[in-house]
Amino acid sequence: MLPSERLSLAKSLLRTGLHQLGGIQAFRARSKNALRILMYHNFPADRAGLRSQCEHLRRYYNPVSMRQVSEALTGGAPLPGNAVAVTIDDGYRDYFLSAYPVFHEFGVPTTVFLVSEFMDGHDWNWWDKILYALQQTSATEFELQLNGQRRVLPVLRGQEYGQMHQLAQDLKMLTSGQRRAELAQLFKQLDVSVPEKPPTWCEPMTWDEVRQLAKTNVEFGAHTKTHPILSTVDSKQELEDEIRGSLKRVEEELDAPVLHFCYPNGRNEDIGEEALRVTRESGFRTAVTTVPGMNRIGPGIDPFQLKRLGTDPGFPDYYFAELLAGVRTG
Repeated sequence: MLPSERLSLAKSLLRTGLHQLGGIQAFRARSKNALRILMYHNFPADRAGLRSQCEHLRRYYNPVSMRQVSEALTGGAPLPGNAVAVTIDDGYRDYFLSAYPVFHEFGVPTTVFLVSEFMDGHDWNWWDKILYALQQTSATEFELQLNGQRRVLPVLRGQEYGQMHQLAQDLKMLTSGQRRAELAQLFKQLDVSVPEKPPTWCEPMTWDEVRQLAKTNVEFGAHTKTHPILSTVDSKQELEDEIRGSLKRVEEELDAPVLHFCYPNGRNEDIGEEALRVTRESGFRTAVTTVPGMNRIGPGIDPFQLKRLGTDPGFPDYYFAELLAGVRTG
């Protein structure tokens, strides 16, 4: 048997032990008192995967709202065992069209973090612009400032989505001004005119749709104005405007307090002490990161650095079950 075949067999036996011989129940019991916060972004029109995930949540866990989480963190009613909160980043319209009906059917509360300039139609997410440009270009290569040096890169036909993610990872670490300049050069070299409004596959919800959902079991939080990496913004004033400006804008549209914040990209190195300070002082009750893991509710937990578990409706059922149980963190 080849090494790769032995490894595949070992994984298969391990998964059998987890899912058929009670192993995953043991993991779930061990993490019963931990809070899981799920992180979604986009949703396909086909709802089958999300329905399966909601069925799993309802069977084995206790879905809670982020308001319940904030109350538990400040001495209010404790969370039930195996508590799970569901969050969605950015405010794409596919949540309204495809995901909300499923979450609502299963009685799963959700919190959606909104990028306010995106919602207002003033701009659309810069990583989606990269994907659009790669899909539309007839160019075969382009130059970009990456990791301190200019590099010539090919356009990878049929791999635009993966190439977009790689370029986004590199560009995220530039300052906001540097990233805007590099994007302008990228679109020029690709000879693509990026439209003012996003295509339907990456458009935001409307504010009317947000207000409609706010009347149900959906909470809304702030996710900055333009989704910059907060540790790389050009000035303290810009940092405060990104955080407090988004808070103010969402509150204006909802005519209600906004209690929750989400850091763009959300790793520790993407946030920084100054962003933590501004977030704490802005009136939020919680803030979520993308640092993977569960949250042990108790003394010492920081409500402004809550961990999350990244997920997607396309995950296989076994993977989703292992993620929730604590077998894996992502």
